[in-house]
Amino acid sequence: MKFLVLAMLALTPSQERGRQIYVHGQSKSGRPITATIGEGGTPFAAAIVPCTNCHGEDGKGRAESNVRPADITPDALARAATINGRTRTAYTRPHLKRAIGMGFDSARNPLNTAMPRYTMSQEDASDLLDFLAILGNESQPGITDETIRIGVIGDDTLTAPDTRIYGRRIELVHDRSTDVFLRIDATSNAVADNIPTISIRSLTTSAEEQRNAMLAYATGLGIEPEFASNCDFRGADPYLFLTSDVASQCDLAKVPLDRRIIVAVSPPPTASVLEMVTTLLGTLGRDLTRSALNELLERQKARRRVWLMTLDTSSRLVPLN
Repeated sequence: MKFLVLAMLALTPSQERGRQIYVHGQSKSGRPITATIGEGGTPFAAAIVPCTNCHGEDGKGRAESNVRPADITPDALARAATINGRTRTAYTRPHLKRAIGMGFDSARNPLNTAMPRYTMSQEDASDLLDFLAILGNESQPGITDETIRIGVIGDDTLTAPDTRIYGRRIELVHDRSTDVFLRIDATSNAVADNIPTISIRSLTTSAEEQRNAMLAYATGLGIEPEFASNCDFRGADPYLFLTSDVASQCDLAKVPLDRRIIVAVSPPPTASVLEMVTTLLGTLGRDLTRSALNELLERQKARRRVWLMTLDTSSRLVPLN
């Protein structure tokens, strides 16, 4: 088997079928693929433990507890290596097939018992090996030299920002197309596929988080915040702060003109999330990959923002941050 490190490649039909197996643990033909873990383990559907779970979409491996899955990119497999004091030779197609099905590396060393042993047809195994030959170098869905396609579900009014990310413009698709790099989902219905998705509902913040954010905002203004507990907008203080739960019960159009309402919105507006996504994509550089995006999104989960809004002259909510 000849391993090549190439520029981003479009997939052949066999590589596309192999990618299906690598990412989902399922054959496009419908043929069964099973996995076992440990000696004498009971076979189960490989879809429970697809290759991408541990090796990642780029094949470089993701540490799990005390286990570090191997780098299985073509460049890594084409070289001899010493791992945990044991030396192996470069992999060939037969070596890879044996590793996947029997759990031995290219020097017949047993692989870690955490590595599943997969059983599949000869045709599916060949497709998987075809895909592994370009793993990490395949073209990324939704990415061209000119555009980054983002799916937006649940907000047909959103328009693409007038900005470019390393020369690429943002293109929005308002449906469940699979030919997108990532999705922003403003609905409550999860989409069951492998496309990175930012669920707006997952960015929901607690009342305490909202109050803390509004307190910080008020401190920046040099004022003591007055928090509303109901829809009574009377008072002498020009500013009134509302959590999302309180605001949802009120008719904000009835706010007196001499008061300024600050609302913590949860979940955030779709347009604000798109702005956040655009900023995140800019940090990834020109060579965008879904695996890099997924890692970045995982890190961002611990940094939930509170989205502050105020009213404009037409009593519409407009963002403050």
